[in-house]
Amino acid sequence: MIMLIKLVHFLFGKPCKKGDSFQTKFPRFIYWNAVVFYFFGMIFFGIFSFIDTVFIESLIFGGLFFPLIFRFVYFMNLKMSGLEKEV
Repeated sequence: MIMLIKLVHFLFGKPCKKGDSFQTKFPRFIYWNAVVFYFFGMIFFGIFSFIDTVFIESLIFGGLFFPLIFRFVYFMNLKMSGLEKEV
């Protein structure tokens, strides 16, 4: 379980700090939903790439670019909201 969390932090960066306000809970909710969506998508495209080779490109590009784009957008949203990442 710890290795999976380290993999998620490596791919997506760390989420914002925990808090009781909506301002901190919502970004954490978005973060973990994106992680679940990413792994669901990778499994989906992995299965379908065995059926039809057109999905191999989606598997590769989605696997590489989604975490990078998410990291950038999430970081910018945290900076604009004045929130900090977990240590």
